[in-house]
Parts: sequence; C-alpha cells; structure tokens
Amino acid sequence: MKKTALAAALCLAAAVAPALAGLVGEFESKGPDGPPSKGKMMVETDRLRIDSTDGAVIFRGDKQVLWMVSEKDKSYRELTKADVQKMADQMGAVMPQIEEQLKGMSPEDRAMVESMMKGKMGAAMAGATAKKTFVKTGGTETVNGFACSIYDTMRGQEKVGRMWVTDYKSLGVTRDDMKVFDSMMAFIDPLMGPMKDMVSGLIQKSGSPDDHTAVPGFPIRTVTTGKKGDRTEEVKSFKHETIPASVFELPAGLKKQSMETGG
Repeated sequence: MKKTALAAALCLAAAVAPALAGLVGEFESKGPDGPPSKGKMMVETDRLRIDSTDGAVIFRGDKQVLWMVSEKDKSYRELTKADVQKMADQMGAVMPQIEEQLKGMSPEDRAMVESMMKGKMGAAMAGATAKKTFVKTGGTETVNGFACSIYDTMRGQEKVGRMWVTDYKSLGVTRDDMKVFDSMMAFIDPLMGPMKDMVSGLIQKSGSPDDHTAVPGFPIRTVTTGKKGDRTEEVKSFKHETIPASVFELPAGLKKQSMETGG
C-alpha cells in the first residue's frame, strides 16, 4: 500500500510540475496606422509572455532574459541584462557627441535638428530627460468590468497619455503576484527613448499612491498620444488559469538572429 501511495504521489507531482497557476489576459491594440489587433498575455510572478499577430515576447525574470519571437521568419532575438547595459552605454557615449555638435549651431538650426531627432529617435535623443509621472485626475470609470481610477501620463510638463488603472483586488491578485512587471521594467530601465516606450502600453512599474513615477494598480486601458494620433492598449479580460511551464520557453526550431539585424 505504501509503495502504491508513493507511486501515486510521484505521478501526481509529475503531472503538476510542468504547469504553473497564473493569470491569462486578452487585450486589444488600436492605433492610427492600421486595424485593431488582438493579443494574449500570460503572467506568472517571475515570467511573462505576450502574444500578438507578429509573434511573441517572452520575459524570464528568473533568468533575466527577454526573447522576441517572430512567427513570420521562424526566428528569435535574445536580450540579456548585459545586452541592455551595452546598448545603454552606447547611447550614453553618443549623446555627448551630439550635444557638442549642437552647440555650434544657430538656435534655429538646433531647434530644427532636435525636432528631427525627436521624431526619429524619441525624446531622449532630443535631450529630454524628464521621466514619466502619473497624476490622478480624480475621475473614475468602469472599463470591461473593472473599476478604474484615471491618471494622466506626464513627461515633465507635457501630457503624453492617459491610463485607466484598477486595483489588484479586482483582478483577484496581490501586487506580489504581478511583480514580474516590476522586474521587466527594471530590466529595461537603462534604455532610453522609443525602446523603453515600446513596452509602456501594457508594462508599467507599480507602486504606492505617493510614488508618482509608478502606477498604483494595474492599467486596464492605456492611451498614448502620438503625432499621427492616439494609440490605445486595452485589457479585455483576465482569468486565473493553469499555465504550462513550456509556454515560457522558446519554441523548438527557431533560428537565432542578432539584435543588429532588425531587433
């Protein structure tokens, strides 16, 4: 009987081991440059996967690595913490050279060049170092069944978007359950400009209401203001679900590409 019970326990452990209990969310992205697209996010405390029509982004907080999977050419690109720091160092080395060249220009020429740089490389390349902050408007709204408080997203004195933020309790989780988002924000923190803004729709640093550089909850709807029009990322649903551990691994048969070839 003991051997039978032990065998049953081992079989049960083997069946449970490949799966982790987590959150699965459905979201929709809408922008001025095309039709809406739908995607899915799968969340664990130390890992995250976001699937879209173009492929997937897999972040492993436990390994401190981010994979970008392209379905189109069956390839992936890998970004490690060392890669992030290297890219940040390269950007930091270029910035003083650009600033030195701008010093010799007339105010009119400098303004024109900065405007061009800002359009192509983001605010960081134009010399703007202001961090994003989130200011509570006092407004509330229910979005897709989630009670939300509304925040304006500011960069310095400029309003660059708006967020509808729900309390973690409404998702049936705690802040610790969602700490992978904080881990991913810390992972990309050394980067500047468009590379960091690229993930700002669904990934935000969380914090207390007194920390205006963080979101005190989870963003259900995020509107980002752009020159061509607004872009909206909206979570349609969230549910607790058992997620196979294999979801957070690289699919077999993919070819590794370097970041320099378009990553």
